[in-house]
Amino acid sequence: MDRSPNFTCFSVTTSTESNSSGSGSLADLPGTGRSLSVFGVLVLTLLALLMVATFLWNVLVLATILRVRTFHRVPHNLVASMAISDVMVAALVMPLSLVHELSGRRWRLGRLLCQVWISCDVLCCTASIWNVTAIALDRYWSITRHLEYTLRTRRRISNIMINFLHMGSLYA
Repeated sequence: MDRSPNFTCFSVTTSTESNSSGSGSLADLPGTGRSLSVFGVLVLTLLALLMVATFLWNVLVLATILRVRTFHRVPHNLVASMAISDVMVAALVMPLSLVHELSGRRWRLGRLLCQVWISCDVLCCTASIWNVTAIALDRYWSITRHLEYTLRTRRRISNIMINFLHMGSLYA
């Protein structure tokens, strides 16, 4: 079954749409006239748990890096940068994605919020991906150029990489 992309966040939704079944069950999707299957409820529950877990685990990573003095080094700066990007994904992108899924993949929160959501999605996910790339480059250079890649060089390069990836994700 080949499905085309659903760009419904720019479609107009009227308030006259109502729940035609009238069953009022917990699994009813508001305004769609259809209810979720057991599989749909399970998937949405797992998505909500994933969102909460992503947020909490990355906050714990940041708290650990801030609290433990020996973690105030270059590789951990890159990990902290990635944790910040992932916290932003969990706080800004995932809740609205869950609402989008709950409403039957139809955007009902307005055009402006849709554009903000898409922008945050692209910005935060791009920053997270580039953070993984920066960590991989740092690990590669520290192994292959162990003597040349001193602490001062690593600090300068990691600061440049962090600034580049966050500024670069703005232009993605």
